[in-house]
Amino acid sequence: MIRLLKIVGFLAALAAACTVDNRVGSNDLPDASALVCRGAGPSPACPSTWELAQTTIECTFGARYLVSLGHDGAFLARQAEVGDQVSSCLYDPSTHALVGGWRWSAVADFCNETAQIIYFGVAEVGAYFVVDAALGEGPTCPGWGQCHAPASASSCPATWQEAQSERNCSLPSSIPVELGHAAGYLARSYGGGFASEACYYDPVTFALVGAWSGSDIPTYCDDTSFDIHFGDVNARLPFRPDLGVVPPCPDAGIGGAP
Repeated sequence: MIRLLKIVGFLAALAAACTVDNRVGSNDLPDASALVCRGAGPSPACPSTWELAQTTIECTFGARYLVSLGHDGAFLARQAEVGDQVSSCLYDPSTHALVGGWRWSAVADFCNETAQIIYFGVAEVGAYFVVDAALGEGPTCPGWGQCHAPASASSCPATWQEAQSERNCSLPSSIPVELGHAAGYLARSYGGGFASEACYYDPVTFALVGAWSGSDIPTYCDDTSFDIHFGDVNARLPFRPDLGVVPPCPDAGIGGAP
């Protein structure tokens, strides 16, 4: 009798836990749908409409954040990966309203840390997200090395001869413009906490072949990149300041004329 009461009590507790808004369950039992971890309402990680899903992104500096657009069954879908979690958001293809989604974690994060996946709204167990290139690319966080332009678009002097004498009087005197070498190129470089620049020249022809500019904030390519590469040089090269500095500006570099 006592054993029977224990079993009845366990089943009652299980029934209470496994409601549409259950907080205890397991996604490791695909043949027992009553135990699927399911949250109430839409996923808190999802934009409210398909239009927002295509443009909105929350970026944390240094975090890997990748957003893809596609389908999940009959629904428009957006999938985002950040750290050890994946979040998928489902949208009605007619109204573009958020109707469901699911979140996956590398560890058991959901339903009292008993499940790796939690489902919201119309999301079903066993459905799969499929990338659809026709929908375009998802929004991206600012990063490094995403921005390129021709060498002529840089602010660097066109020749090495000019680079040795042309002064940038907008820089404070505490930031010298140095001359030297970088990976076989003749190079001119300056760097400060707010911005940096390096210009690279062919050691035979003395012509500008590439450049790099960087900033502490995402400034380049519509604020999607912390730096920009120009011409044939696709990296910030190690700089050796062994050829001196460009002569400083009059007036300590503040409002002076070159």
